[in-house]
Amino acid sequence: MSARKSKSPRRLGQLLKGDASLLSALNSHAGELQRATEALQAVLPANLRGHWQVAGLDEKALVVSTQSAGWATGLRPRQAQLLDEAEKILGTRPATLAIRIQTPAYAPPASERKQLSARSAAQLNAAAEGMIDPRLAAALRRIARHHRED
Repeated sequence: MSARKSKSPRRLGQLLKGDASLLSALNSHAGELQRATEALQAVLPANLRGHWQVAGLDEKALVVSTQSAGWATGLRPRQAQLLDEAEKILGTRPATLAIRIQTPAYAPPASERKQLSARSAAQLNAAAEGMIDPRLAAALRRIARHHRED
């Protein structure tokens, strides 16, 4: 970024395209990895495309990140083919192929609001009628109001 301080906001695209910025370097590296992924996937059968990406590429290793062990199993027999293509991209053949399995972060399913049946709501209302504690009776009636129409 420039030495002058601007009080106005800048577009993200401008920040990413700045020559000397860290964001620019990261963006450039991500683009290189994406281009390598596309080139390597192009030489594989269609059933092996789209479930993995290049995570690193240098003379030491071609590092591939995949979604599951199943996809890693499909890539291992293609090691020579992948390293040959990586050599075309890099200019030198990587020494090894490393496959990393990156399972997606667990995201619990969105909880649905539970709905009471009309019968359950009636039972809660009946229980509320017999309560001595008025606060508990009011709470049971509030819960009973959330029943589904059968």
